[in-house]
Amino acid sequence: MGKQVLLIGFLLVLMLVGLTGVFLWRCSDDWCLTFDWQKARVADSFDRCLQLGFPVMESYPRKCAVNGKTFTESVPPITLSPNATISVTAPTLGGTIISPFVVRGEAPGTWYFEATFPVTLFDGNGKAITVTYATAKSDWMTTALVPFEATLTFEAPVTATGILLLKKNNPTDLSQYDDSVSIPVRFEQSSVQPEAEGALEGTMTIGPICPVELVGEPCSPTAEMYAARKVFVFSKDRKKLIKTLTPDAQGKFRTTLPGGTYVIDMEPEGIGGINGVPATVSIVPGKSVSLVIDVDTGIR
Repeated sequence: MGKQVLLIGFLLVLMLVGLTGVFLWRCSDDWCLTFDWQKARVADSFDRCLQLGFPVMESYPRKCAVNGKTFTESVPPITLSPNATISVTAPTLGGTIISPFVVRGEAPGTWYFEATFPVTLFDGNGKAITVTYATAKSDWMTTALVPFEATLTFEAPVTATGILLLKKNNPTDLSQYDDSVSIPVRFEQSSVQPEAEGALEGTMTIGPICPVELVGEPCSPTAEMYAARKVFVFSKDRKKLIKTLTPDAQGKFRTTLPGGTYVIDMEPEGIGGINGVPATVSIVPGKSVSLVIDVDTGIR
C-alpha cells in the first residue's frame, strides 16, 4: 500500500513538472517569462530583445544579442528640415574612415555660400578633430542639388567612433536658416592611437569531452566547441555589450579595448559550470590583461 501511494505521488509530481514545463514553453506573455531561455525563445526583433533585457552592442546601428541570434536596430533615414535635402554617398552611416578621406554627396545650392559649407569631424568624446569646407563641383547658384567634395585630413583619434557634421553655410547668422546633418562614423583601427587602448587576452579550456579517455585516442575539444562558447565584454555596469569574442581552435581569444573597467562573462552551461567568469578586469592603455576560463561540460 505504501509503495502504491509513493508511486502515485511520484507520478503526480512528474505530471505536474511536465505540465509546468509545457506551460513555460508555450507561454509568450511577459508576466510568465521567468527564465532567460523563455525570453530568448520569444525574442524576434531588436525592440523585443531590448525590452527583454538582453545586452546591446555599442555599434551603429545598435545590435542586441541572445543565444547566438543577433537583431539589428532599424535606424530611420537622416531627416532634415523641410527647407533642405542633402545626400551623402561617402561615408555611409556607421562607415569606416581613415585619413585622408574624401566626403562626397549632393546638397541644394542654398546650403552653399561662395560655393562652400563647413564640415567638422568629431571624435567619440565630442572633440573636434578637424574642420574643413565642402566645395561645390558645379554651379552652386541654384536651388537644385549640387555635387560636393570635402577632404578630411586628421591625426589619429583616441576613440574608435566619431561624428561627421555637415552644416549649411549661413552667412546671415539667423537661426531659422540653419541646417545640418550628423553622420556616425568609425575610425580605421590602424588610425586609432595605440596608446589609448589595452589588450584583453585569454585561454579557454573545455572538458571532459569523453566519459573515458582511451590511450592513443585523446578526447580533445573541437574548433566548433570553442566557437560555440562566446565570451562577452560588458561595460562596468553590465548595461552595454561592448564586444563578443569567439575563441580560436586552440581556445585562445584576444581583443583591444579603450582604457577602463569591464565585466567579462559567458552564457551559463547547462550541466557543468564555468570557472573564471564573470570577471571584472581593468584595461590599462598599452598593457595586456590575461584571463583563464575553464568550462566544465559535466560529462562524467
